[in-house]
Amino acid sequence: MAQDSQKDKAKRPTKEYLADQEALAVKARKDADTKMEARKKNASASLVYCGPNMAGKITLRQFTVFSGGLPPRLKEVVESDRDMKALFLPVADLAGARLQLNKKGSPLNRAHSETLRKYLASRGAK
Repeated sequence: MAQDSQKDKAKRPTKEYLADQEALAVKARKDADTKMEARKKNASASLVYCGPNMAGKITLRQFTVFSGGLPPRLKEVVESDRDMKALFLPVADLAGARLQLNKKGSPLNRAHSETLRKYLASRGAK
């Protein structure tokens, strides 16, 4: 029996080994938390365009995602037109935005319609 207890002791991890494993686990959790925060920050910086498809001075397709903010060429146009500005939303709001686009009279539906009207007028359509 004395031999069995010595074999059991040999199989047990040492205190140093356990401490190293715990330190590795803590570091892995911190790394995962840091990555999650970075993803959240990037997601909040990503915008989706919910307006009509447009071509011309600027070309936009509905539901295009812009990571890290808008490009300079779009930023100028968007800042000068409040209806257009309302059509750029955080990606996290896309599901609700799609519902609002179809709801007649909602602010997003109104901004979409007004932007489309302005775009068609600039193209010479009546």
